[in-house]
Amino acid sequence: MKCAALFLAAAIGMAVLPARVNAEPPQSVTGLWLNPDQGWIVEYAACPGGMCGTLVSFRKGNAPENAPRDQQNPDRTLRNTPLCGLRVVGGLTPSRQGDGKWEGGWIYDPQTGGTYRALVEQVGADTVKVRGYLLTPVLGRTVTLERVSGAIERCRVPVEEAVSRPAAILPDSLANYDPADSNRKR
Repeated sequence: MKCAALFLAAAIGMAVLPARVNAEPPQSVTGLWLNPDQGWIVEYAACPGGMCGTLVSFRKGNAPENAPRDQQNPDRTLRNTPLCGLRVVGGLTPSRQGDGKWEGGWIYDPQTGGTYRALVEQVGADTVKVRGYLLTPVLGRTVTLERVSGAIERCRVPVEEAVSRPAAILPDSLANYDPADSNRKR
């Protein structure tokens, strides 16, 4: 009886093992992605704690005098902060299913000042869908981003502000953001 159970367990393990060994790793979302609605380019890269995204270019131009500001930030002291270099996505990790989705992170929307849970799905080599949501993905909004190939003109922060801040700002309002904490003000 023990021998039959051991054989059965080994057979099941052998059947499952090749599926995991041959499973493709999640597609990479690293690189530059354009939000065609806003004209923003976000650079996705590996960061401590998962994949993150930083605003690096804008449709209206990248000169310091054109730098849009974080006017809707819930922290009034940060409302004059340039969006250039602002980290707007963080904490994304590949889903356990290995299906090209990234989950478990957060996304900050500078247009509303809201921070949401995030889910990113690569639907093609040059297309990702980013969903920001509250509590469940059903209660959210999806934006489709297009991969940017080639060189871009990166935004620049005014010199006087660049000296006093790191290259990628993470506002205090996001530094300790835990998407699982539903009691936190958004």
